[in-house]
Amino acid sequence: MAGTQILVVDDEADSRQYVVFVAFVLEQHGAKVTTAASATEAIQLFTQLKPDVLISNIGMPDLDGYTLLQ
Repeated sequence: MAGTQILVVDDEADSRQYVVFVAFVLEQHGAKVTTAASATEAIQLFTQLKPDVLISNIGMPDLDGYTLLQ
């Protein structure tokens, strides 16, 4: 897990609180976790970070998780 870049995308604040906890646990094992509050933000971060793993909410407004994954 050490050195793994993970990008987590979720538009709901309540869910992001859970993501913060998961990110903390992953970071304790050497991963670098970045969170995004929208698919648009995730696209911008994706080009900069080039993450190894993308975890995304599917049901987001405007640009959903399926479109993001494409």
